[in-house]
Amino acid sequence: MAIAFVAVSAFVPAAEELIFRGVFYRICRRHWGAVGSASITALAFALVHGEPWVLFGLIALGLLLAYIYETTSSLSACIAAHAVHNALSLGFLLREDDPLDATAGGIEIPWPAFAFSAAVLAMILYLLHKTRTR
Repeated sequence: MAIAFVAVSAFVPAAEELIFRGVFYRICRRHWGAVGSASITALAFALVHGEPWVLFGLIALGLLLAYIYETTSSLSACIAAHAVHNALSLGFLLREDDPLDATAGGIEIPWPAFAFSAAVLAMILYLLHKTRTR
């Protein structure tokens, strides 16, 4: 369990941030600006995870990480934020009764969480737009 925790909260965020913000975002940024590249990389980030029941949450996370990168120009800040997110997510997952049975009985949409994710998406896109116009 300790090895899985370290992998999920340290190695995976570092690798994903090097790929998505360090390479993919930078390439997209040259062609589509901050909002376009943040949107493209956030969608790719979410789709790569292959978890449709948390798609909007992963898009929001991808946008937030792009915003952090755009405003700080630091992959270290993105890695740290991603690592905190993964550690908290794993901690919450392990507190569930049966963490391996996440989709049993069909997919239930937690509407408050969905609404919150949509609001966060809108806020991050707005902040990225403001950043782009500076």
